[in-house]
Amino acid sequence: DDFTSVIPSATAQGKIQALVGRSNAWMALKDYRNAYDDLTQAIGVCMVRATIDEQQLSSLLFARGKVSGLMNHVDKFLVDVGKALELCPDNTEALETRSTLCYALGMYSEAETDLCDALKLGAGTP
Repeated sequence: DDFTSVIPSATAQGKIQALVGRSNAWMALKDYRNAYDDLTQAIGVCMVRATIDEQQLSSLLFARGKVSGLMNHVDKFLVDVGKALELCPDNTEALETRSTLCYALGMYSEAETDLCDALKLGAGTP
């Protein structure tokens, strides 16, 4: 397929883009396992570069966390989103998403903390 053919010869950034693109295609097909696997590969490529782009790594971890959530792998969701927020604590989307899941799981204190942090950062404002 087009994504696989570009991966072996691409730069690190090209590989990441190809894997994320293919992951998005898997998501559209509701094939979460393959989407998760492609994001895991993209994270691996991101991690082996000489200079790690923390913003990009955070985005990849958050994306993989969302896929984990869709597969009902709550522990993996919480780990990946937690790591994403360690790298970029001002990611309001990650804070809101984790807050929603924590609330649904009855983790009200954690949900409130994340939601308050997101609101302090300006989440929900036009």
